[in-house]
Amino acid sequence: MNGRFHPSEDEPVKLYVNDFDGNGQVEQILTHFQNHREVPFATHAELIKQLPSLKKKFLYAKDFAKADVFDLLGKDKLSKSVVKQVNNLASTYFENNGKGVFIGYALPVPFQFSTLNALHLADINNDGKKEVFTAGNFFECNIEMGRYDSDYGHILEIGSNHKFSYQSLSNLNIGGQVRKINEVKTVNGIKYIYTINNGPVCVLELKK
Repeated sequence: MNGRFHPSEDEPVKLYVNDFDGNGQVEQILTHFQNHREVPFATHAELIKQLPSLKKKFLYAKDFAKADVFDLLGKDKLSKSVVKQVNNLASTYFENNGKGVFIGYALPVPFQFSTLNALHLADINNDGKKEVFTAGNFFECNIEMGRYDSDYGHILEIGSNHKFSYQSLSNLNIGGQVRKINEVKTVNGIKYIYTINNGPVCVLELKK
């Protein structure tokens, strides 16, 4: 939730896929809502570069700023596009109620600072219930989006009635783009291996 997009059921983030300028190449146009208007996320310069045909119609950025996605791309083209959309970007726990229904509960605020990309279940306190090691981050974003780099790992416990408790691992400085957490049994006990994109492997050992 710590990002530029804050979609909802009524105002989702959408991706339109179509050959909008008829040149035989398919474009992908990302949109979101500002002041209840659906507008492209791309800047004037970015969209003109992608769709040069818009340059004559929207020569100045001030005119572009007043337009919504329908003014820019046309209702006919949009209605014939493949559309993907998302209405919730919160890191979420889904609980199976035993009746074939999954109920979503947003995770606590510290889990919303960045993307969650790695999870590992382990009973670390030997109480018969498994806790969750979490980690993430994602850097491959454009400059307008900014990179997601604020997660240093947590241990999450999910109790009855979806009650959350957690411990931060920020003092261990597990930064970078964590993509996998593996558990390895050694003669000296269990170790947790964090693999990080373009970074060193991090080994975590919990002291009893």
